[in-house]
Amino acid sequence: MTMRLFHRHWRGLALLCCLAILPACYHWGTPEGRPDTSIAIAGIENETTEGALAVTMRQKLQEHFANQPGTSCDNRDGKSDYVLKVRLLPIRTAGVARSELRDKRAREDDANAYQTVLYRIELKAAYELFFSSDLEKPVLSREVVGTADLPRMHDRDIPFQAACRQAADDAARKIVADIFDQESLPLPPAP
Repeated sequence: MTMRLFHRHWRGLALLCCLAILPACYHWGTPEGRPDTSIAIAGIENETTEGALAVTMRQKLQEHFANQPGTSCDNRDGKSDYVLKVRLLPIRTAGVARSELRDKRAREDDANAYQTVLYRIELKAAYELFFSSDLEKPVLSREVVGTADLPRMHDRDIPFQAACRQAADDAARKIVADIFDQESLPLPPAP
């Protein structure tokens, strides 16, 4: 009887020790906290009519790279593993939703019955990812499309700028997701 009681207490004590040590495992990460991958954003070429979009895109890329575990983003081409170059292509706007303005008796033809009330802007971003040791041949070269919706308003400038920021955020998120796709990111050459 005393042996059973001893084994039961021993198991309970072992379980408590394991539970006490388990949270310490969370802090055992990479040695010295070094990131696994560093990416430099070399340049963003802006072919849109929005001048501040290149700065917004750089900020959004840095923000999304910072959210990737084991990744650092800096502006030094020689010190990083990869170099990213982005080209923003002209923004495309298309009507998405329409609203009926006049009923059947108040219009002459059906074309005058509706008015566009919601637009979608598309920001196409072409990017190239290079090894920092070889800036001639890209490792990845793709295009992504960032989208945002824009309501129809009398003063279109303020919602258009907000929609451009949202489209840049969407495009940056897609670039980072595409780069860190396990099948598409090759390992940098060993020094």
